[in-house]
Amino acid sequence: MKEKVKVKLRRLTSAVSSPPSAEQNPPKQKTGIHPRLHSRGLLRRRITRETNIADLIFKYPNIQEILLDYGLHCAGCIANGFDTVGMGAKAHGMSDSEIDEIVTRVNEVIEHGE
Repeated sequence: MKEKVKVKLRRLTSAVSSPPSAEQNPPKQKTGIHPRLHSRGLLRRRITRETNIADLIFKYPNIQEILLDYGLHCAGCIANGFDTVGMGAKAHGMSDSEIDEIVTRVNEVIEHGE
């Protein structure tokens, strides 16, 4: 019995002390995407009708002004934690074309900073 325990202990200690092999940790693949593209906004995710308002304002605080321009005061509302852009606009009586216009404008500001 003691011999079995010693064998198991040797296996455990050798697994802990030996460095991981290449099979266990394969090298990271390069994506070919330059890191500066992220900071320029070229790879940012596009905003949709289903984007949560609180998440949107948290990531892009300057978007709050655009939403206010369209009559969406959801930025300061308690409902922004569970409302999406589309739901908030529908609650304010906006049409689908108006919602599309808001989403387009928000994406323009995020991508171009205008």
